[in-house]
Amino acid sequence: MRERGQIYGNFRKILLKPLKQLKALKLLKPLKPLKLMQITNMKPAFLFLIVIAAFSAFSCKEKKQPPAEPKQSFREWYQIQGGKFEPIDSLVYVLSTEVKPWTVQSRIADSSVVSHKLYMAVNGNGIASLALMPDSPPLFHYFYDPVIFKYRTITDLLNLKGSILCHLYFNEMLNITTPDTLKIEGISLVKLIPRYENYKFILLPFQKEHPDYESVTFLPETDGLFHFEWKYTSEKETKFAYTSYDFFNNTEKEENRRDFLSGYNFIDEEKAEIPADLKALFNASLKVLKNLNSGNNSDSVYFSVKSEDNGIIKRFTYNKADSAENLVKVPVRISQNGLYAMLPKGILIYYSQNNAKPLEYFLPSLPAGYRYTGFNCLDNYLVFYWEQSTFIKVGATGILIWKRES
Repeated sequence: MRERGQIYGNFRKILLKPLKQLKALKLLKPLKPLKLMQITNMKPAFLFLIVIAAFSAFSCKEKKQPPAEPKQSFREWYQIQGGKFEPIDSLVYVLSTEVKPWTVQSRIADSSVVSHKLYMAVNGNGIASLALMPDSPPLFHYFYDPVIFKYRTITDLLNLKGSILCHLYFNEMLNITTPDTLKIEGISLVKLIPRYENYKFILLPFQKEHPDYESVTFLPETDGLFHFEWKYTSEKETKFAYTSYDFFNNTEKEENRRDFLSGYNFIDEEKAEIPADLKALFNASLKVLKNLNSGNNSDSVYFSVKSEDNGIIKRFTYNKADSAENLVKVPVRISQNGLYAMLPKGILIYYSQNNAKPLEYFLPSLPAGYRYTGFNCLDNYLVFYWEQSTFIKVGATGILIWKRES
């Protein structure tokens, strides 16, 4: 009898806890006016039936309002290994990569969209294309030429009426070799015609006359007018020169630094007429940036807006105070589906005229020491570039292919 009473007591304690929880949830109302202690003093068999009935009611109530599961966005990670894009499950599985200066590491320097393909400048290798089709794996194609690209730094890619214009130079200060090891000298512009899979050299008049100068900065003002900053370095001196080049007429003229800087296409937002959709994207981005900065507007911000048509960049500036603590660059891409802005900490702002207001997304978080460096739009997908970086050196690099869920 004593053992039986102990078993009954334990049984009652076990059932008492869920009954109290059910009472708190107001699921015992049909059992009133019975008190909770009266219920727990009932015979075990009858008490068990009451608990089962209560749990059934609780279960039925939950089924009426099931929690909505968030849609998972499509994502695929790739790491650049030996110049090729190799799939990885996540950055947890990144292969160790030799650290090199960013000027010569195999990294995504820029990209441009031509005929539904994304052409990516892979430093030290050349250009790689990416095609994305539903229900098919990503298709990569490589236009690599080590004679041209090895040890050189790529800065820009432009869509030039169906061909790809690429600017590159040799950075002697941040390199792992010397200029005398290069098999070809005097290269600043090359053009890729994808259909023929070969490169054509664009020889500028200034570089023909001054083969010891390197084109360290390239600023396309339009799809045919380019500004160049040239640099000469020796043990005794460093000199600069500036030219503008009309691509379609193959003419070049020297200019001063002020004219050269006009190629940056800086636009003061207070003086410019900005389209409504772009303005909405800017305002939403500035609000998020203010929150990230603990409510302060002390940072200067410029939006780097890249056209999908030709890759020309226009820069819209905000808060240009000389006392600004930081300069925040926000890359913006305009696609057929809307406008995107990538903010620090992997925050993506999206706006289209179909939405009442801009939407905010969070990209997959990256491990310590990694960062997103840029992105581009390709049909219904976004391609983000990531790097493992420490100051001027870069380790592992790759891309994230991401599709936004509606």
